[in-house]
Amino acid sequence: MTGVMKRKAITADEIRNLHALKTPQALERKKLVIIIGAGASIPMGIPAMKGFTKEFETHCNDDQLIDLYIKFSLRYLKKVAHLGRDWDLEELLSRVRELKNAESSAITKMYRKYSFKGNSKPKDKFDQKISSMAQEYSELERELLRFIREKCIRPDIGKGIKIYASLFNLSKYFKLEIFTTNYDSVIENVCDSLNIRYADGFMPKGNSGYFTWTPESLNTQNFNLFKLHGSITWYKDSNGRIIKFPIDISGTRDVQSVIIYPTEYKELFRPPFNRLYFEFSKSIFNSTGCLAIGHSFRDLYMKELLLEKVRQGDYKLTIVDPFAKSIREKKFGNSKNVNPNCMTLEAWVENNLDDYISDLSKK
Repeated sequence: MTGVMKRKAITADEIRNLHALKTPQALERKKLVIIIGAGASIPMGIPAMKGFTKEFETHCNDDQLIDLYIKFSLRYLKKVAHLGRDWDLEELLSRVRELKNAESSAITKMYRKYSFKGNSKPKDKFDQKISSMAQEYSELERELLRFIREKCIRPDIGKGIKIYASLFNLSKYFKLEIFTTNYDSVIENVCDSLNIRYADGFMPKGNSGYFTWTPESLNTQNFNLFKLHGSITWYKDSNGRIIKFPIDISGTRDVQSVIIYPTEYKELFRPPFNRLYFEFSKSIFNSTGCLAIGHSFRDLYMKELLLEKVRQGDYKLTIVDPFAKSIREKKFGNSKNVNPNCMTLEAWVENNLDDYISDLSKK
């Protein structure tokens, strides 16, 4: 007989255990920590990191409306930075931002100071080139962010509900703490469709239609979402406020930038990322295990923190990904405390979720 196996029913005792978790005291004790990466959004039609970069490169080469300076800047960057065929979105975004900010970089300032004496034509020429390059890569960043938003804004929510419903509905029995490095709004959209209340650090601003960053509202629901790398719906306005708005307002006068991916180390010490990473650290240190879905642990902070925990011997990390064994070997040295499940999220939910929750409820 072929096809996907039917989910094993939870026993009566296990159901009673789950219902017992509904008490406020139990919810304080029983929490489920989940890490969600780009691989989890692929079934919803959103490319993974490497897929994003390949599609953006094709987009720039094929779209006749793309400015020639943007096309040239991308090709030049790939050549001089020695980026291989497998370069991914966040690597590209990091390099683009480095060049966009070249005028204020320490290397540029040092080069100007020791290469030119006083005011001179060579110095002026150098400054003009740096300024021109910064402008060109600002345009490339703008197009890249627009492309990211366009790809992330229309996920297949029907597919998302099918895959995530059983997992997200566990918020009835557990306190869910979900940490994601994804920019898309799949998780929020699925929660809205399932009428699941969630806390993500934003609160509505009157009847304005937008939400403002309110970190004290984090971790106040049974379903708690922490978007460690920002979101396509997060912006910084002209007053420096962090806001969330469901539609694209990146081109409006009062919006400075979209908030995704902290490419500079110093950004981790500024809102909203400083608070989000603090919550991640606290959650990992105060738990006995977590579930990682479609995540390759490229984020060095996340990987090092989890590596430290699994080395302690009493922490269990479960990885769900078609390449889970390879991820365990590369990132965690084949630690026995890391349990790889080489399958898609959909298959794991169908066949393994009940056993995972049953084991968790007994601890």
